[in-house]
Amino acid sequence: MKLSLCVSLCLISVGCGQPSAPELIGDDSSNRFSESLFLEFYSHSAAVRSQLLITQTKNLQEAVTAFLFDPNLDNLDAAQRVWLSAHQSFLEANFYVSATKPGMPSAASGSAGQLPHMIDAWPIQEGFLDSLQLYPTSGIINDLTLSIDEQTLRNQHGITAAEEVSLGFHAIEFLLWARPITDFPVQSELTADQQNDGLRLHQLSNNRRRETLRLIVKLLHDDIVGQNQQPAAEAPQPATATTHNLRGAIQACTEALQSMQRELLLLTPGDEASGHSRFSNSSAQDLLTYMQTLVFVYSDPGRLHELFESLDPELASQFATLAKATLQRLTELDAKLDPSTLLELNRSLSIMIDHSQELESMLGS
Repeated sequence: MKLSLCVSLCLISVGCGQPSAPELIGDDSSNRFSESLFLEFYSHSAAVRSQLLITQTKNLQEAVTAFLFDPNLDNLDAAQRVWLSAHQSFLEANFYVSATKPGMPSAASGSAGQLPHMIDAWPIQEGFLDSLQLYPTSGIINDLTLSIDEQTLRNQHGITAAEEVSLGFHAIEFLLWARPITDFPVQSELTADQQNDGLRLHQLSNNRRRETLRLIVKLLHDDIVGQNQQPAAEAPQPATATTHNLRGAIQACTEALQSMQRELLLLTPGDEASGHSRFSNSSAQDLLTYMQTLVFVYSDPGRLHELFESLDPELASQFATLAKATLQRLTELDAKLDPSTLLELNRSLSIMIDHSQELESMLGS
């Protein structure tokens, strides 16, 4: 039977989260794991998510441009909604990165010069980028010794600490959620004091903030394209070729679980404004996105579980049960972030990480 992937995987809508499942992964008459069919499915799924992410960050550029053209609540809400979709797409697409580029660090652990850290660096020091209530002249935006341009934002990003963030999703998140809308209208006139101080219009805080937001969104799209598009110098791959491998796919599952556990430990019970995406209160959704992507690969339609079952049926059964239960708990997780639920999730993730690493070891070196 031929694998019907291209059509089904391309029937994806922007808001649905997961591509449509291909009908066939293996022979219907057998549950035997097919590495070649799995990797073809996996590569097609990765390609669809990469292209969707590129589209989503382009949409974010357009939404932010509309907001800056007319900074009103409707346009701000639209930009925020597109940010949420784009960030979810990033988490889905980034799941597959380690299977293509072994050793690629996670966004949280990478250094400032590496693409993951430029794209999704968190947590961030708010006062590094913009003013704080007690420090109205703090931040890059208010430091007139720094020009607002691409070189400045890239040079300043992580300049002395990982939390010094001037690029990526969470710099944008901070500006879209944590700043009042009055921070974004164009300032087209100088006050008498500003004239006496020798200021120019482009140096006023609103104007510098607007240009900062515009540039960060543009650079995010550029970096996403750089991470996900095949270099032009590389020869085109045949239709049946795959840039992924089985060990990398299993490592991607392990790394997703480890990322979930790290982020879970940073959530504060009862405080939805904590963790990975704290300004938008979407950290719990981040965890759900990780788990949905893992289950998509491990269970149906990916059916990586068939490989696990062939190597250790008991461990495979335990992993499948925990994955299903964890997905359900995350689906029901609300803003209260109940401490007992977080503890139970942490225990489940620890066991699943052990099982996933055990599967890696079973494959040999």
